[in-house]
Amino acid sequence: MEESKKIKLLIPGFFSSKLKRNGKRRYKLQYINSHVEVKQTKEFIEANKKSLEENLRNIKEKYKEIVKRFYMKINSLPHINKTNFKRNIEETEILESNLFENKELALMGFYDVVFKKLQIPYNNMKKIYHELLHLSSSYYDEMKGIIYSGFEQYNKNTKQYIGRGITEGYTELLEKRYFNTQAYENGESYYFLEQEIVDKLEYFIGKEQMETAYFNADLNYIINELRKYSSLEESLKFIKIVDFIHKYANKNNLVVTQKIYIKKLYNEINIYLIKVYMKKFKLYSKIKNLNQDAIEDNLINYYNKKLSKISYNDIIFQKLKLEKYYNIVSLYFDNLSEEFKELFVGKSTRCKK
Repeated sequence: MEESKKIKLLIPGFFSSKLKRNGKRRYKLQYINSHVEVKQTKEFIEANKKSLEENLRNIKEKYKEIVKRFYMKINSLPHINKTNFKRNIEETEILESNLFENKELALMGFYDVVFKKLQIPYNNMKKIYHELLHLSSSYYDEMKGIIYSGFEQYNKNTKQYIGRGITEGYTELLEKRYFNTQAYENGESYYFLEQEIVDKLEYFIGKEQMETAYFNADLNYIINELRKYSSLEESLKFIKIVDFIHKYANKNNLVVTQKIYIKKLYNEINIYLIKVYMKKFKLYSKIKNLNQDAIEDNLINYYNKKLSKISYNDIIFQKLKLEKYYNIVSLYFDNLSEEFKELFVGKSTRCKK
């Protein structure tokens, strides 16, 4: 594999310590490695040669059947790289959390790619699928001290990370999609906002392409796709805003000003995703020579299916207003029909409020 390239990451001050010069907020530089594919080390090659039974030889009998079911599902998807699973599962110890040791941690699952530990939440065996997805998309580069996990990159030396929000949201989305399971706490899905965001991101990227990038731990692919239709700084800012939402939107006892700020950020990234999708769809419509009806049907479909009013953690996220959506869309499609305009600016019921 070629030497990893590095990307300068600009992090706005509210994501990290605020640096000021001449009274102005500055940006803090961080370096993110490009990780195109799993390194084909000797250990990875040997693990791929082995049968599933050999890969699972160290897994306790009580977990083997559910781990086999997991593997059979991902193995049925030809575009998914199984290398990380086969290498990591060989050395992983599966643990059940102990409610009496630490109640808060006992309700959480986790996978540690460095120490090869997978913990199942207390009394919730089905959440093993979420952690097995992390296991199957994680790789630790010991030389660089960087953990690649789905779309997250975590530098153990600097403690900086990027992509954790979209990784957790997409892991939960894949768990729901392929294993028909969903964890709930206080009646709400884990990582609900993150799922809403990555659902729109996947619609822009493409289902197979995004799944492939996830299992290859290839954040750089996502960044490069976004960069085709926005600047590098805008692409990275989007990912870091999702990280911010992931870190704070799930906290209890948020005050009003914090809720307002989270709503503002959520609205900002929704608009960003609409804009990059519209740029991509405009190009696609020209290549495919789509007629006006097909274009407008797609735009209506996006509004109805990808934008919605949601409630999470006592925060109400309003659906983007019809006229606001029309104003964004009209920036990229200048020959929209009067009938289409009437749907958003008029009082039509074809578009759901």
